[in-house]
Amino acid sequence: MASTFDEIAELFERGRWTPAADKALDLILEAPVDQLKAIEPRLRPLLSRFPSKLRVPLAAALDSRMPIVQVASPLVAPMLVLEVSQPSPAPVPPEPQPIPPPSASPPSTIQVNGMLRAKAHRLLDNLANHHIFQWATFYRDTLREIFADYLRAVRVGEDSAELLAGLESVVAEHSGYVFHRGYVHQQLKENDRETAIQKALNGLERFIDLPLSLFLLTARPSNDQEEVWAARQVGSAMLSGVLTGFGQNEIGGYSGSYLLTRHTRRWAHCLPFLLHNQVRGLSGRIGRGEFASQLDAVVAPVVEAIDRVAITPGLFAYPSISEYIPEPWDYRRLELVIDLPHAAGNPKLEMHVYFSGLSVTRQQLEDSGRRAGLVVVPLKADLEAWVEGHDLLRTVVEDASGRSRQIATRLSERLAAEVTRRRQVSGGAVLVHNYPADFPLEKPSWKKYYFVQRPSVRDLLHSFEHGTGVRLWCSVRRSGKTTAGLELSSATGGTQVVCQTCDTTGDRPDDHRFYTRFVRAIDSNRRLSERFFIEAVTDCLGRDQRQAGAKIVFVLDEYETLFGQLGEIARQDKFRRYSVVQPMLNQMVHFSRENLLVFIGLRPDAHLILTDQNQLMPYVTQDRFPLFTHAAGATEFHELLQKTVSRRCEFDPGFVDAVYSETAGHPTLTVNVLTELFKWLIERKHPADPVRLRADDFLLFMANRLTPAALRETTGYRTMRPFVRGSLTPDARRDQPWLFAVLTALCRFPVEAPQELALPRGDLIDGIRRLGLEGDATDDPDHLLRAAEDANFVKSDGDLVRPRIPLLARLAAASRLSP
Repeated sequence: MASTFDEIAELFERGRWTPAADKALDLILEAPVDQLKAIEPRLRPLLSRFPSKLRVPLAAALDSRMPIVQVASPLVAPMLVLEVSQPSPAPVPPEPQPIPPPSASPPSTIQVNGMLRAKAHRLLDNLANHHIFQWATFYRDTLREIFADYLRAVRVGEDSAELLAGLESVVAEHSGYVFHRGYVHQQLKENDRETAIQKALNGLERFIDLPLSLFLLTARPSNDQEEVWAARQVGSAMLSGVLTGFGQNEIGGYSGSYLLTRHTRRWAHCLPFLLHNQVRGLSGRIGRGEFASQLDAVVAPVVEAIDRVAITPGLFAYPSISEYIPEPWDYRRLELVIDLPHAAGNPKLEMHVYFSGLSVTRQQLEDSGRRAGLVVVPLKADLEAWVEGHDLLRTVVEDASGRSRQIATRLSERLAAEVTRRRQVSGGAVLVHNYPADFPLEKPSWKKYYFVQRPSVRDLLHSFEHGTGVRLWCSVRRSGKTTAGLELSSATGGTQVVCQTCDTTGDRPDDHRFYTRFVRAIDSNRRLSERFFIEAVTDCLGRDQRQAGAKIVFVLDEYETLFGQLGEIARQDKFRRYSVVQPMLNQMVHFSRENLLVFIGLRPDAHLILTDQNQLMPYVTQDRFPLFTHAAGATEFHELLQKTVSRRCEFDPGFVDAVYSETAGHPTLTVNVLTELFKWLIERKHPADPVRLRADDFLLFMANRLTPAALRETTGYRTMRPFVRGSLTPDARRDQPWLFAVLTALCRFPVEAPQELALPRGDLIDGIRRLGLEGDATDDPDHLLRAAEDANFVKSDGDLVRPRIPLLARLAAASRLSP
């Protein structure tokens, strides 16, 4: 506390009044009242020296914190008291009260609102002027600060309505400005209206994901219902501001609101994260079309029902995942997951919300009914009668026909009953739900809701981003390379980072722009232009990010696809070897003399084509790509574990160490092994409420379920088994000799050294040599092992070699031994 005061005083004495005021406001809003009272005699004289426009709101904020009065919680007034121990009936959640007009706010709230708005304006103006569209770095950090400021203010204030309206207004103003500026810049640069529209929509998608992720970062680890409700309000205000600002623009001759209705796939997944009044406000702003009507008639009542449950004591619930299915248009729907933090069993309720029921078929309803616990659809008369006679659907389908408020009431009652039922099913105080199985490994579109920031990858890039050359990052399949690589897109100082992939899944629009240009170039059957590579790279930069004289860091994921195609072209067509392939390699070298080129993939040998004339080879330096890091305190791996097992589970440091020693931070294998662990714990009727996990639990699981025999029998590890088995086939031996050699070596550890999992380096080298593989990558087995170490397959321990990921070696051995 004293050190923070000293920092404020130092900033003030140096004439930096605005930063000093920002820090003072943080101190006033965040510090406990007793500590604030202790420092008040020193703080007030300092505040009195600030200029009037800063002094008045600061003093008002301090006055509002000083009285020792129980501040009314924003949850208390509209709540009904509920005895959750009673099995029935479930409470009827109240309707959230309408937001009062700003004039009803007390003066102190008005002053704090002005201070927060002024700070948010300054921060957002800095983004607009210096870091526009740098979503993964400056925008994320800035919005996190604004989110935290408003979250504190909403929690301590008596009236949050004006605060939230102010936040929405500030964000809307910024959103409108930057998207207009970006469109104008793109038009001047390329005079391509459709490209400019698509780039604006790309930016909208990245922007709305930031407040959404900030809400989830607050909600997921919290058991505090008031905190989560406050975070939902702040996140909703931010999201509404982004959409409002975009909708007020004119882009490519179209209004922003028209583009929102035309391109719902880009943003409609955020609808459940808005409050119901903001969903209705949005439907009014985007026009009178069919989509807007359905927002008001179907989506808003669903969100209102969630809001009612969210503010009822004991009925803790909030949306945690949302996917919008836009096609076909007549069947469009939201598939969302509601988190029930106090549920004794399954803490997630999946809900499907159909925007229209005119074309929904019986088969679609049956499919939704099998997957979701609640299906909301405006039913036609014939379907309504059929649903009533269906054993399953009559228990999960809720008709969304009728008046909006009546729908919201019925849905909230149904949600309340479901929350109450799940809370009362205790399972005899034993574990009954496999929490890691909820992790969406096989639903790529849901993964962003479980995203873990990877500072280790950014640190790796920062270690050489100011240099030049060609770097190679390789790692085991599904180790987080693609996700981490795409998050690097930003600009820092005089460096601009642009990330692309050669194997797009459509999750990130425009992430394959470079590869698309390359394919068009080779399909044209013409000689590659002399500036093809540099022009293709710079074309991938954001519309307003090109900086004169700035160095480019070009990150290319799934690089094997590019070099595989180049190698095949050279083998099939001698003319194109010299007119396309070699010019491409030479242009990469030329680019790397002034810039930095980073390849990401699985195999470190993919670029070894045309080895007699490959000018690129000597420039390539392989780095060790980091798996999820683990050390003392909060780490990337610890956060991954927490998101995998849910807040309902507690684990001691020894448990984290034990899991890490087996998976080494490989994200997919970590989720896989935890899923298998929980299956085993459920069979053993492990105590629950909460679930406590210790190192001994995992070690006993290993002794029972990670043996060669057990791994041969299990049906788990479905996401990694195909990779392991495919790498040990005759086809892999012929087409991917490097990978075949490494996986064959991994098979030896559990068989020849099941306890130590360590073999002499010389023995492994001799074994690789005896394989008799063809190819430059296997000519030097010692070099192959060093490359495998950098790619997270093995690690050196003096004269011994161990598997970097022991579980991967166990799976490889089990696959080799399987019939």
